[in-house]
Parts: sequence; C-alpha cells; structure tokens
Amino acid sequence: MLYCRLKLLFGCQLFMAKRKLSDRQRARVQQMQQRRLHKAERNKLNAETPVLSESDLGAEQDGLLIAFYGVYADIEDQHGSVYRCYLRQNLGTVVTGDEIVWRLNLRTNEGVIIAVKSRRTLLTRPTAPGKAKAIAANVDQMILVVASQPKPAINMIDSYLVAAELNQLKATIVCNKSDLLSAQDHQELLALLAIYQQLNYPLIFASAHIQTGLDDLQQQLKNHTSIFVGQSGVGKSSLVAKLLPAEIVKVDTLSPVGDHGMHTTTGARLYHLANGGHLIDSPGVRDFKLWDIAPEKIAAGFIEFRDYLGRCQFRDCKHETEKKCALLQAAADGIIHPTRLKSYQRILAILQAA
Repeated sequence: MLYCRLKLLFGCQLFMAKRKLSDRQRARVQQMQQRRLHKAERNKLNAETPVLSESDLGAEQDGLLIAFYGVYADIEDQHGSVYRCYLRQNLGTVVTGDEIVWRLNLRTNEGVIIAVKSRRTLLTRPTAPGKAKAIAANVDQMILVVASQPKPAINMIDSYLVAAELNQLKATIVCNKSDLLSAQDHQELLALLAIYQQLNYPLIFASAHIQTGLDDLQQQLKNHTSIFVGQSGVGKSSLVAKLLPAEIVKVDTLSPVGDHGMHTTTGARLYHLANGGHLIDSPGVRDFKLWDIAPEKIAAGFIEFRDYLGRCQFRDCKHETEKKCALLQAAADGIIHPTRLKSYQRILAILQAA
C-alpha cells in the first residue's frame, strides 16, 4: 500500500513537472516571486533601519517624488537636492510625480515620507482582472507618438485621446520619423491627422534620427508634466533619448542607495527638461492606454460629441442605428467626422466584448 502511494505521488509530481505552464500561470509565478523578493528586501531594510525618534528628525518640508523603488523613494527638495527616503508605515500608495511632505533624518541624511498631498491626476494600468497599479501622478499632458510605419489606426489614436480626455490631460500628436515619409505617405498622414487638427489637437512633425521638429516639441513640453505614449515601433524611446541628455538617463537609472549600493530604477522616473517642464518616463508609462472605463463614459472622451450627448430620443441610445440619434444626425450633417463616429463604435464594441 505504501509503495502504491509513493508511486502515485511521484507519478503526479513527474506529470506536473513535464506539463507546460500557460502564460497566465507563468505570469502568476513571476508575480509571486516578485512579491517574495520585495518582502525579503523590505524585511532587510526594516532590520537595518534604526528606529527614529523625534529628536532625529528635522522640520516638515515639501518634496517631489522622482523615483520609487517599492520600499523607499528618491525625493527632491525645494532646492533641487535629492534624498533617499523611507515610507512611514500605513502611508498608502506613493508613485512617481507625487508631491509629498517629508522629514530629514539629521543623523543619516536620509529621510522619511510622512504624507502625500492631493493628486491632480493619477494614471493607472491593469495588473490583473479588476486590479489597477498606479504608475504616475500629477501628469497634465500626453504626447501621442505616431509614424507612417507602423501605420496608425484611427481607433488606436482615438483610444489614447479618449484616455487623455477622461484623465483631464492635454493631448499633443507627434508624427515621428518624418524624414522617412514619401510624398504619398506625407499626404496620407496629413489627411488622417487633419481630423485632429480640426479638433484643435496640436500636431508636430519630428524626426529623432535627423533631429527635426525637436524645438517645437520642447516648446510644447514647457511648463507641463508629460508622458509619451504610442504603439510599439513609432520611436518613443528615441524621442525621449533626444530630449534627455544620455548622461542624465545613464546616471538617473542607477540610483545610489547609501550602504545598500546601487539600485536600478525599474519603475517610472521623473526628469527635468532643459527648457522647462518635466517628463515622467518608463516602459510602463509609455504603454499606458484606455482601460477599465465604463462604456457609457467613452462618448465624453470624444470632445466633439459633448454638445450632442443627452439630446438623443432614447436615454440609453447606443449611437448606432437608433432613430433621432443626435450623434448620427451630426455625422450625417458633416459636423462630426463619420470616421470618428465609427471609431467610437469600434472602441465601444471592444470594451463591451472584454
């Protein structure tokens, strides 16, 4: 009997070892490993961090969170100096771009974050069904990068613009790789992007390769806290690299952590731009897109729809084939571009099918 049980047990283990993990299972394993690593790192830091008394801490002061490492953060004070700060327990979520209140440890020249100020905006991305992870705070401008290749799809552009509108972000469209445009490509892009120019979205033609249009882009970034978004292959990273001197990116992505050595920034980081303004950048930020939005709110993200919302005959109008639909009538009258209405209908169908 014992032999049979052992055979059954080891047979099951062998079967499990041979079975291939699905993508979801593999992601779950990776998330579990990351949680264990963060927990181990947090326990190590808690063991090494001395208990602070009030006599150790200086006065409360304002600061800006420029990078977050899970258990501690880099905080910039009002004079531009950067300090490593630990998070006070029960502080809640903090994220790059947060304006915070902190106190300096007078003995170690490190600090402790004691409060997070109210956020003007908060961008999140999904990590699991129904769950969100904050990625950046107090952003006020989205730079949507497109290119002739990969060819932009209008519903992709509209998804980003809807996300910008619903998050109360100013949106600017940048057509990168303009040096690679043939005369025909240029005309086709102009025809596509003219829809957005008519809606007063700023449009900039640029090239990270030959560095054209960068002055216009820097002017658009001035006095804003911006993020770059767009589909893969359009050159977001190349544009960011041209805006930020290489030595700054190299230094800032490896952050000194005192006796703990060097720590690589894996999350978002805030950079100051030479001509004014800030840029929050990371792969996670660049992949920010429309998600977890109630379908009934999508129409409000199309700025030209707003004057017509609530004017349809039926309160639950889907703006598809209904009679006396204000949006359909506006499109028929040429007030709303039919392409935008079709784009809205496609986005709505995708969200409802998810």
